[in-house]
Amino acid sequence: MRFSAVMNDSAAIDQFATYLTQVNRMCKKNCCVKIQPNGMTFMSSGNMSESGHWFCLFISKDGHLFRSFSFAGLDPSDPEKNYIYFEFALDEMSRMLNKDHHHMKLKLANNSQIGPYLRVELQSPCSDLIVHEFMVRIIPSRSWDLYRQPTIGHLKMSIYMPPSKQILRLLHSLKSMKAKFVKFRSNNEGEMYIESNTDQGQLSAYFSELQNDRIESDSQEDFATVRLMTNSVHQFYSALPPLTRIKLNTITDRMAEFKTFSHEEDAKIVFVVGNITE
Repeated sequence: MRFSAVMNDSAAIDQFATYLTQVNRMCKKNCCVKIQPNGMTFMSSGNMSESGHWFCLFISKDGHLFRSFSFAGLDPSDPEKNYIYFEFALDEMSRMLNKDHHHMKLKLANNSQIGPYLRVELQSPCSDLIVHEFMVRIIPSRSWDLYRQPTIGHLKMSIYMPPSKQILRLLHSLKSMKAKFVKFRSNNEGEMYIESNTDQGQLSAYFSELQNDRIESDSQEDFATVRLMTNSVHQFYSALPPLTRIKLNTITDRMAEFKTFSHEEDAKIVFVVGNITE
């Protein structure tokens, strides 16, 4: 197994640091990293049954971030095993990228005494090369399935969300009113209700003329409904840049999948959160 990558320039390093900050907000403890032929994915270490949600951020090697990207997985001859999975504490790495850097190189290495580690080379315009080493835990292939995206199943509804900044303001209000759960109801007419019950009463926000991906339904007015933890959805939206565009895929009474859909970004984000039964 081998992996090394060099960032394109200072702007790419800054963008990479922004992505790590987003991941760090969602993965409070350890983070799982999946290196693959077309890029790298940062994802939740815990599974759905432990935390109630699953998160990943994929960074393409073919975007604007990497000048070079060299990789060979566990078994390059087998597409199912041409990956590297490892866990490490992301917060330390995220904190060290808050300065101006014009060079950054990542390399997965191994030391016979201390084991595998991620080597990070950084250099600022007016400083010498600085090397950081982060201990990692290589995840064996028999455990890879524990980190993969939960199976979504048959979609009931797919709708493009209102602006993220607007949704975050709404979630802020719900959280400040101690609303424990938030319900999303949407239909093929481009209508969406975001509802919640608090001690002060029932709150409801209505949106119309939203774009849909057409999915077969009993009727155009038939609503798909999912009830989620307010804190989980708020945590996700708080980690996003204000202009991020989100699509919501709903599996009624089972789970919701929030995902970015811009074709211009170097990174793609997926957040899956389980339904809470009333």
